[in-house]
Formats: sequence, C-alpha cells, structure tokens
Amino acid sequence: MCTRILNTIHPDFPVASRNMDWFWPVNAALFTFPEGERRNGLSEAARAHFELEQCDVFSWVSKYASIASVMGDENTDYSTIDGMNEPGLVVNALYDSDSSYGELKYPKGKPVLSALRWAQFVLDSFATVEQTTAYFRTVPFQLISQPVPDHSAMQAALHLAISDRHGDSAVIEVRQGVFHVHHNSADRIVTNQPDYHTQQTLTQYWQYQWGIPPANNPHPIRYAVPGGNSSTQRFERASYYLMFSKPATSHQAVIAQTRSLAATCAVPMHFNPEGSDRASYTIWTNLSDPVGQRYYFIDTETIAPAWLSFSQAISQCRKVTVQQESPAATGLEIRIGDLQDLLVPCANPYLG
Repeated sequence: MCTRILNTIHPDFPVASRNMDWFWPVNAALFTFPEGERRNGLSEAARAHFELEQCDVFSWVSKYASIASVMGDENTDYSTIDGMNEPGLVVNALYDSDSSYGELKYPKGKPVLSALRWAQFVLDSFATVEQTTAYFRTVPFQLISQPVPDHSAMQAALHLAISDRHGDSAVIEVRQGVFHVHHNSADRIVTNQPDYHTQQTLTQYWQYQWGIPPANNPHPIRYAVPGGNSSTQRFERASYYLMFSKPATSHQAVIAQTRSLAATCAVPMHFNPEGSDRASYTIWTNLSDPVGQRYYFIDTETIAPAWLSFSQAISQCRKVTVQQESPAATGLEIRIGDLQDLLVPCANPYLG
C-alpha cells in the first residue's frame, strides 16, 4: 500500500518521501498544531465504546509544533498518518499487515492510546530518532486499534517509520502489544510487509545480486529490479533506485530527486491487475524537508505540489482541506503552492 523512502544521499539535506496508497480518495487535511496543547489518546466516542474511564486513557501535552496530514473528520474520527515537527522529526505511519496490538487490559492495565493518534503523539513529543527509540523501549501505554476513518470499517494496523534532520532512521513495529524498535540509519526504505527482519534479508539478497559490498558477487546484475506493485517489489525497487543514485548538487535538487524516487514506487491510478472489487493506488505523496522546514503534499489528481512551512510561528490549531472522498461533488478547489493563507482556525481534533 504505502512506500517510505528516506533520501540521505546528500548528507546535509535528508528528505523523506511517502506515497500514500489507498483504495479511494479520503477526507484529508493539512493541520498545523502548536506546542502546549493537550491531547487525549481516545475520542470520547471511542472511550465510551471501549467502556473506559477517563483515567484509563493516555494523555499528553505537545512539546513541539507540527504540520501533519490528517485523515478523517468529526463523524469518523481523525488520524495523523504523516507529518513533521518543528525540530525536524518526521513520522510516516504505514499499514503493517503483521501488526498485532494484543488484548485490551483494563482497568488495571496501562492507559490506552489509539493507533489513530500514535503518530501525532510521536510528533508532539520528540525531537530526534534517538529520543523516540529510547522512549519506545519502555512504553507506559497500550496501543489499541480502531477503524480507519474512511467509512470502510477496516482496522488501523500500523507501524511507524521515523527520521530526523540528521538523517537518522528507525522503524517501530508492534507484535502482540509489544513494541519492537529497529534503529539503524542505513534502513531508509519501509513498506507494509514483510516484517523488518525479512526486509533485511531481502536487502542482503539484492545487494548480492547488484554486487554491493560486503557481498562478493563476481557477476553482478545491475539492471535487475522487480516492476510490480506488491509491497515486497516496491521495497526492492525503492532500494534499487536509491542505491544507484548519486548525490544531488543542491538543496532544491535533493527535494526534486526525492520526489522522483517516490514516483518510481507509485501505483498508477485505478491499476487493478486482478480485477478485484477494490485495489489500492497512490492517492498522494508527502515530502518532508526538515532542513528547509517545509512539508509537501502532492495529490495524484493534481500533480503539482502544495506545501506548508514553519516560516511563521504556529500559535494555534489550523487546517486546510486537501482531499475529499467525493471531490467532484463537493467542488474542492485544487490546492497548489503555499497554502499558508488558506489555513483556517479549528478545534483541536485530539482533545475530545
């Protein structure tokens, strides 16, 4: 479904890209979140559904301002699925076929945090990958799943890819409620499956095929790369193009290079080789530039980029709608360029 590529070829300008693959357009907005806001780990409706007291719900106060792609609305709940905070931490929440959050334990268990709000907690709380991975080795909350806020009733099953302005990288998986932290700046590609260790095996296999050290293949095949749309093939293809790309010569060129790397793993609109009732395709691409402090959103139907930045202080929660489930019916204007002037004040979506 989704592909994350962290471009650190030019060490001074790490840029993260993420293709958001889904079955259809969704209600989505770019939000600006200030520091100092209180957040709750569950909406009031979800708390009632799980029959929890307020004291059973994990809560926190944001330490850092952030810009995030948020899916959903007041009727379906909200979920941060991608974003960057002011210190330059980037969080990409990707579907993880192998995730399992374990059985909900209450009232004596750890306080509860919804998977829908997990990425926002990380954006609110940490400045670097090092800080994030240290925290998730002893976690004071339990993660629970909720339906994806798109009327599909699919359960949110996620893992997080994290990077920062120093080019560091990590992946956090959840298995039976236990957080598994994989911290390695060399791991720049993340897809939905297989699990982290299997992806490492795939990396070793392809590095041997391509003759990349420490492999010792006397007859490397430099032009062998899968071309399909499965998560495994996208992982291998992203690794291939990243492996054999040279450093771009400027900051702006790095951003363009990262966008083109993401394009190699995008799934074309309405691509459906099995003729199934639904098939995911790339509905948008995010680019996070922590050095330039600019966050991009590129809708597949628009092609041209839109963006927000930290050039102006974020003092309140504001949003701008960037995609809707039925854009033709609602008449949503095409969003291109700097969206700062289109932001409107809004309520904190993660308070209630």
